[in-house]
Amino acid sequence: MAFLYIKKLSGDVKPLIETARKIASIAGAKMKGDEKKGTFSAKTVVGGIDGVYEVNAKVLTITVNKKPFLVSEAKIVTGLDKFFS
Repeated sequence: MAFLYIKKLSGDVKPLIETARKIASIAGAKMKGDEKKGTFSAKTVVGGIDGVYEVNAKVLTITVNKKPFLVSEAKIVTGLDKFFS
């Protein structure tokens, strides 16, 4: 089941997305797109996570379309906060 993660952004969005992409790569995840929209995916030992992101008026909206049943939404949000901080 999909869920949303919404975060207000400050400052320039492009460097934030570039940094998130670098962090994702280091963590073994894939992130494609630009400062307006894109996709992401990652593998865990219990299954894959994938979704899309969109930035509109300095608001980041992430839709997680797929997640492992054993991984809580809270755990995923904690991970997303690390990518987009």
